[in-house]
Amino acid sequence: MNLRHLSFLLLMSLLMSCSAKRYLPEGDLYFAGHKLEYDAAAEKVPKPLQIEIQDELKPAEVSKILGSRPNVWLHFAAGNTEKEKGFKHWLKYKIGDEPVYLNDVRLNRNVNYIEGFLRSEGFLRAEVTYRIDSSKYEAAVVYVIRQGTPYRISEVEKCAAQLPICTPIDSLLQSGPLKAGVLFSKSALQRERTRIGNHFRSDGYYFFSPKLLKFQADSTIGNNLIKVRTSITSPLPPGATEIFTVETVEADFAMGADTIRTYRGNVTILVDSLNPYVKPEKIAPFITLKPGQPYSLEQQRITIRQLNRLDIFSYVNLNYRTDTTDGKNLLFADLIATPLKRQSISTEINLSTTSNNFTGPGVKLEYTNRNIFRGGEKLRLSGVGRYETQLSGDRKGLSSFEIDIQASLLLPRATGFFLMKNSNGNVPRARYMAQYRLYQQADFYAQSAVGLSFGYEWLGGEEHFHDLKLIAFDYLRLLQTSQDLEELLEENPLLRESFENQVILGPSYQYSYAPGWKTGKSVKWFFRGAIDFAGNILYYGSRAMEIEPDSTGQYTVGSVPFSQFARIQIDPRVTFKLGNHSEFILRQNVGIGIPYLNSNTLPFSRQFFVGGAQSMRGFQPRGLGPGTYVNPDQEFDSYFDQTGDILIEWNAEYRFGMQGYMQGALFTDIGNVWLANPNPERPGGEFDFSTFANQLAVCVGAGLRIDLSAILIRFDLATPVRKPYLPDGEKWVVDEMNLSKDWRRQNLILNIAIGYPF
Repeated sequence: MNLRHLSFLLLMSLLMSCSAKRYLPEGDLYFAGHKLEYDAAAEKVPKPLQIEIQDELKPAEVSKILGSRPNVWLHFAAGNTEKEKGFKHWLKYKIGDEPVYLNDVRLNRNVNYIEGFLRSEGFLRAEVTYRIDSSKYEAAVVYVIRQGTPYRISEVEKCAAQLPICTPIDSLLQSGPLKAGVLFSKSALQRERTRIGNHFRSDGYYFFSPKLLKFQADSTIGNNLIKVRTSITSPLPPGATEIFTVETVEADFAMGADTIRTYRGNVTILVDSLNPYVKPEKIAPFITLKPGQPYSLEQQRITIRQLNRLDIFSYVNLNYRTDTTDGKNLLFADLIATPLKRQSISTEINLSTTSNNFTGPGVKLEYTNRNIFRGGEKLRLSGVGRYETQLSGDRKGLSSFEIDIQASLLLPRATGFFLMKNSNGNVPRARYMAQYRLYQQADFYAQSAVGLSFGYEWLGGEEHFHDLKLIAFDYLRLLQTSQDLEELLEENPLLRESFENQVILGPSYQYSYAPGWKTGKSVKWFFRGAIDFAGNILYYGSRAMEIEPDSTGQYTVGSVPFSQFARIQIDPRVTFKLGNHSEFILRQNVGIGIPYLNSNTLPFSRQFFVGGAQSMRGFQPRGLGPGTYVNPDQEFDSYFDQTGDILIEWNAEYRFGMQGYMQGALFTDIGNVWLANPNPERPGGEFDFSTFANQLAVCVGAGLRIDLSAILIRFDLATPVRKPYLPDGEKWVVDEMNLSKDWRRQNLILNIAIGYPF
């Protein structure tokens, strides 16, 4: 057993031995959590409501680890401290946790909350009691809930007032969520009031408020049904049902300095006469409020959101002055924005862990000018240097270094081609990027890459992110090889093609959907997808111009072959919330790369591999696949040889809180990589629908994570339980598990990484 495995096991043993029982005051019990018991004979409370109730019960219990409370033990073991800083205070209050006792639970508060909440959500006859389930050292509170039969809406009556505004209100109600049969929910009624109120405020009614709309409940009809009556406050405040028009829009970006007053599309813009922070003609398109148009809450929000997303203002505020003299309904909009500091320089020193288990220090220097051309254009120059060494496995001690220099220019756009048009205030950006990368791995090879790209990035709402590269150019050059690598390339022509100097030219598109947790929801979806095409323009251009291929049959650009392939990868995930501090995540990761016409294989940098800290954690990086292929030279070749054109992987992980900074995890990984085309040098590596399921590897493990807010340090200990390269009937190796030194050395892998694996 190596030092890292021993440290992990010692840590787990320490956690089990750190019991807080000795510190329990006489006559008290540790609080072991809230439990909810619903009446099984009554109609079920919807799951989202159950989750919302559970989340609001106070206090939260201190989680246990393997039956003990090490954080509480540490709180007491640290002793008394009078200072509010220093190591002892940090250990006691930051790493340790103050105990939560049964006497700390406000039982009546929680009972009243559950009853009130359920009654507001349609369970008008809900009653709640509680009992205490206790043992020698701890006690849990069980809330016994008799929810009864819920009340539902029978119908929503039309607006009772004889006012012209009632007609559009009735139309909005008919298209809304309040329908016959749904639960009578006060929160749903409030959301409907807000929706209708915002609709009118976006349609010119500046003084209309959601509070003017009233819903009255009539439960006298029986059968647990409620008739909802709609009415309007009477008398209405002045101007509530009148449309207001924006007379002027004045945007002040000078902040009290000597100003220049300019006009752009009837919008008045004030800037500093000596040193204007923005140029009026560049900032005006992001102000969507226009004189002469009816007031719109939606346009107001879009204007503020767009100016904020330019990332050049620390504060944006919009106020209105009104004029109702002589029957006029006029608004004078005053927009004030406080500029951010234009330039910044940052330095970052970190410890990085890559997906192929290389770990080492890194330095990053970055210069940013967030407003270089005075229109929200962002220039970013960065330089990264890394030195890494492999900490475990057959290639332990193998080192590498990398130098990565990037320059990017982001130009905001208020409008653009159809893909980027939106009305939610998100600002698309055109992105120009240049990059130079030098990578050297000791005893193997050195490679440089020059990249240029142009494209767009934009948000579609708060949850959808798009990254489109209309054109991306990469020139890969092999600078240096070792004798071992040259021998391997001579034996494997396809591998040589993937390593030789080459040009990659083509578009790419990435999309991600990343919603946050929504109130009352127990399921959250995530999706990331990417698609790349390379070489098509160059190939068909060469054919059209009747350019002759080289002696190998490949077309070239300046005597350098270009790659031609299509590559797609999808990464969907679903997260199930199981409690306040636990969740279960399922992930599928599928990638396919197909070389064609001018290429016989994917470039090495575009190939898939598994193993290491980010996937198939029970195997070494590039230590698995393709298919059932077994590399005879695990000391060297597998780093280059165990890659594929097709990736299929499933992951399941249960994460649970351990209080303080620590989290735990149990996981399993299933997957492999395959070749799209047969390769005699890698027998058994080709993908086949009829056999791929039998070629899947399986590994299981447990993890410990330390969440320090700014950084999460992850320790995942894993072992394979199915090895696809073994003969049929011997692939499952669960029965071979033992604690012998040889088995531990060959099968236990400790992955140390930064951040979650997915």
